Formats: sequence, structure tokens, C-alpha cells
Amino acid sequence: MHNMLLMASLANDVYPWSKQYNIPLLDVADGLDKEQAARFERLFGEKYRQLGATSIQFLDFYETPHIPITGAAAHAVVLSTPSDVFVAIRGTADAGQVRITGHYYTEKWTIYNTTLDVYYAPYASFVGGLWPQLLPAVKRATAATDSPSTANIYITGHSLGAASAYMAGLSLKEAGFRVSGVYAFDPYHVGYSCEAGQACWVSLYEQHLGDVTYSWWNNQDPIPQLLDFHFQGTPSGSRFGHVHADGRNWMRIVGDKCLSAHNNRLMEACPPEIDAADGAADGACPSKFGDHLPWKILMRIAHCALLQPQQQQQQPPPANARLASRLQQQQRSKEGLRLSACSSSSVWNILLGLPPPGRK
Repeated sequence: MHNMLLMASLANDVYPWSKQYNIPLLDVADGLDKEQAARFERLFGEKYRQLGATSIQFLDFYETPHIPITGAAAHAVVLSTPSDVFVAIRGTADAGQVRITGHYYTEKWTIYNTTLDVYYAPYASFVGGLWPQLLPAVKRATAATDSPSTANIYITGHSLGAASAYMAGLSLKEAGFRVSGVYAFDPYHVGYSCEAGQACWVSLYEQHLGDVTYSWWNNQDPIPQLLDFHFQGTPSGSRFGHVHADGRNWMRIVGDKCLSAHNNRLMEACPPEIDAADGAADGACPSKFGDHLPWKILMRIAHCALLQPQQQQQQPPPANARLASRLQQQQRSKEGLRLSACSSSSVWNILLGLPPPGRK
């Protein structure tokens, strides 16, 4: 769970409107000016260098650079430590991105010698925008590690950034990198699910990265089921499904609890747990767009990781345990964050930018 907190923090912090950057939301939507972009990069860099990053690269793409509110856009940060590389991809923030997320048609994308139908928004943002910058940036980041041939790649994102994180993971693995974790928070859809034996987005992704992908759905957030609502399906049952279609490695936040969604009904739009969470078990779970906000997801995961009694937390998979061990070894100063001490005030002050909560 502690590693989920780190990846949720990265997914939140790549949005320049976060409180720490003091940049108005409308300015982010219209495209940052040079001064705002420099402030964002400086403050982001200061924070994550305290946490052990040794190099940081900022990637930005605008389909129409002089009028950023009209076309597709993509933004990411690539960080390296002595042994690992982290990629954080921003979700919908620019006005142009808002417009393309409403397009429900698909584009053809060829990966692993298979041509897939993927939705236009992640295609335009990732394939047409981010990928040409991301591949050389990850090459530079891995070259900066102590052992480039064994460097692990961890990718995170929220919303449309989570969809791009899925695509980035698959693309980087095809390119020969060691992709050891993909973390998706309230993800937008990438492509279709299909029947066993057929070739489609979900089946191909599951084949290559299913075991190292961890996805989150916060309460009544409508975005993970947006396209399913449009096509009258459900995330786990329609051909427009997510990875993983069966809920494997999915977590659903119910109130302030983080629960595994595997082999139960938590992948449904209105499971009993969500229905009862608002105090009225009436079979109705109205969508709450506020549940989609990245800092709300971060705060709830922080609650699970730092405040929930240890016995109530989901045990992290072995890959995450290894990540925690590596991250603990990468801190370069006594002031650096140690994930083994996630209840300490340094986590709240550095990672979350908050004072530690009082203890009863």
C-alpha cells in the first residue's frame, strides 16, 4: 500500500493546479506561460529530489502549439533513481484534452504485430503526442541509472493519464525495457475487451502486463465507466471493458476503505458496498465527479496506507514489496523519505504537503 501512495502522489503532482504550485486551473487549461511552467518544474523537482530522484525530465506536447486549447495535448515527467525509472503521465487538464475525451470513435494502433482498435483520446494523446518524446526520455533515464540493463520502469497516471500509462507500459515493454509496474488511478478507457482467444486491447495487454498492473476506482467516480454508460455496458461485462476485465489487481475505494475488487461485485457501477456508503441502500449510486479529482484519490489512499490499522490493509503484491525495498535503499540523505516509516511526519510534510494528523 505504501508504494501505491507514492505512485498516487506522482499521478497527482504532475497536475500543475495542485495546491503546492499555486497556478490557477484556468491557466492550466489555457496552457502555462513560461514563468508558470518554470515554477511547476522547479517545485516538482525540489520535492522529488528530496525523495531520491537523481534526474528529472519534463515532456510536453501540443497538437497546435500556438493554440493549445484546440487540439490534443500530453504531459509527463520522467524521473530516475540509481536503480529505477518512474514515468508519471498527466490526465485531462488542457482545454484541448477536454474536447477529445468526448470523442467515442476509435483509431487503429499496431503493437506487438497486432492491430488494435483504441479510443481516440488516448490514441491522440499518447501515440500521436507523447510517445515520440517518451521513448528517448526513458532511454536517457535508464542510461543514468547504475545498471541500465536491469533498471526497472514504473509508470503511473490518472484519468486519461492512466490510459496513457497502460499504453506506455505496453510500448516500453515492446521496446525491450523492464516494465515492473503500471499504476492507473480512475482510468479512462483505452480499448475493447473480447471473447477468449480473440485479439483485442484487453487480451493483448493482459498477456504482457496483466500481472504487474494495479488499477484503482474511487467510490462513485463516473470516468472508469464513462464509455460503458455510452454503450450500455459495464466495465467487467461489455466488450468496452477495462484491464483487468475480471477485477484482478483492481482496488475500489469505498468511503475511506481500500478493498480488492477481485472475485466480487466491486467492478459494478453500483455494488452493495458503494450503495450503502452514502447511508441509503436504495439501489442507486449517482455519479460524483468530485470522486474523480486526483487529490481526493491521493488522500484516500494516504488514509489507507498511513492511518488504517495494519490488519485492515490489503497486503501489497510481491512486486510492490520489492519496489518498497529498492526505494528505501535509494535515499541519498538522512532527510530523504523512507517508505518503511510511512507514519512519520516526513511523509506527510514531503510527500503530501500536509501536517501530520493528530493521534488519539
